[in-house]
Amino acid sequence: MSSASSPPPPSLTTIDALLGLVDFLASPQNVARVKELQSAEVAAKAAEDAAKKQSDRTIELMKDHRENVAAHEKAVAQLQADQAALKKQQDQLARKLAKMKEAEAL
Repeated sequence: MSSASSPPPPSLTTIDALLGLVDFLASPQNVARVKELQSAEVAAKAAEDAAKKQSDRTIELMKDHRENVAAHEKAVAQLQADQAALKKQQDQLARKLAKMKEAEAL
């Protein structure tokens, strides 16, 4: 029964892996490289987050721009319609004025 409560012995693969890890950690160059890679990973994550934030902001600005363009196009169309209506009124008034002057001349 006592053998059932003890953990099984590690496999040779596990022992080999642990010995390889010990060898790896024994080298100061390897430890320094791991720290360098960890710092690079943190910097890359920060850059990714900044790029994502900028991308989201750009998408938001593009949406606002499209809305502004649509509003501008609508305002231009209304202005052109108003100008056409004013031109029509101006032409009508000019014809009336011409008729009145013609009537006075008689």
